[in-house]
Amino acid sequence: MTYALRFSVKAREGLAGLPVGVQEAVLDELELFAADPSGLRVSRAYPDRVHDFACVEGSKRYSIFMVLRPIPAAGTLRVVSIGHAVQEWPKPTTETKQ
Repeated sequence: MTYALRFSVKAREGLAGLPVGVQEAVLDELELFAADPSGLRVSRAYPDRVHDFACVEGSKRYSIFMVLRPIPAAGTLRVVSIGHAVQEWPKPTTETKQ
């Protein structure tokens, strides 16, 4: 069963704060879960799932964190929030001279 994606306002804002290439990577990742939600285990006690992944764009590495809520009865995957952290990539090396 394929799920329909539904974005909260917070998730839309988080997505909009990313460069376009990273936005595309996030949407690709979400489409994979929507097409095959079996990787998202549903628990009544904790309905939200956190999924993270990383992608590199230019000289930056983006660590993406998404809070997802599968709603099997409605056939939807609610994207609750999208956050990120950024690092220079590749990581600069420190050389010490003696």
